[in-house]
Amino acid sequence: MKKIRQLKVKKMLQQYNADDSTIELIIDNIILYNSLIDDFLKGEKVNKYLMYQLNNQILKQIESVKKFNIKLIETEQEEDEFIKTIKSIGNMQHQMPVNYAVVNKDSEKRNVE
Repeated sequence: MKKIRQLKVKKMLQQYNADDSTIELIIDNIILYNSLIDDFLKGEKVNKYLMYQLNNQILKQIESVKKFNIKLIETEQEEDEFIKTIKSIGNMQHQMPVNYAVVNKDSEKRNVE
């Protein structure tokens, strides 16, 4: 069984723009996992199921940070696209003539010219 490198994971999480509390939580789990690996390699009795579950938990946490980062990027792109659309609509309205009006049945009834 191999230890998980803390610095490598920390750099990776910083690249994904994870907040400090998330990084600290994952690093704490890695420290706990690595200490269990050390105890196992020394020949001490260690619950292997706990090691397995902790390893899976660390991987799930890292994966969730990756997914959150992807969703965040997509959301920012959608917001930028929405803002551009609103600005283009605003520009179109400024380009229309001042006396521009839609003629419908209500305006005909009110004799609006």
